[in-house]
Amino acid sequence: MTPPHRPDAPGPQWAAPPAPGYPAPAPGHPGSFGYPGHPSAYHQRPAASRQPATVILARVFTFGLGAFAALLAFAFAIASLGARFDPDMGADAERVSNEIGLVALTALVLAVVFFVLGGIGGRRSPAVLWSTVGIHSVVAVLDVVGVVLMPDMAVILAFLVPFAVILTLLLVRPSRNHYHSAYSR
Repeated sequence: MTPPHRPDAPGPQWAAPPAPGYPAPAPGHPGSFGYPGHPSAYHQRPAASRQPATVILARVFTFGLGAFAALLAFAFAIASLGARFDPDMGADAERVSNEIGLVALTALVLAVVFFVLGGIGGRRSPAVLWSTVGIHSVVAVLDVVGVVLMPDMAVILAFLVPFAVILTLLLVRPSRNHYHSAYSR
């Protein structure tokens, strides 16, 4: 007579019945490896996404704005160097180069701000939500002020579109619920 369980045999010799709400093990699969009635790791439901799609999309757009601002900073830095060493500029070369350099520095600061906002945008905190909304709103208002001060540069109004999209994505209910759910845990 053979004992019901041999200690040298690999794996369990019996499969526990599936827990309520879980499917039965697949044919040839030994079932659960824990206590009887507990489901195995193969039968657990996948975890739900932690962030709504609106938050993920707003973060992706914010990172995109950061990359675009970094590219602009690089282009303006090259233009600043070109203006400084251009023999046709004459006496105005240093002044023009400094003005373009200031624009490059501003674009670089914006790139850093957007990368930081995109990075902390996954944290569940109302402070993160409202600081992100506030900074994007300020940059959008500065864009409008730039158009008012320089009406011939109306093409910069096109830069309002990404800010409007990001603000809309952050202010819809799923995003607000996500950021305000930090205190409900």
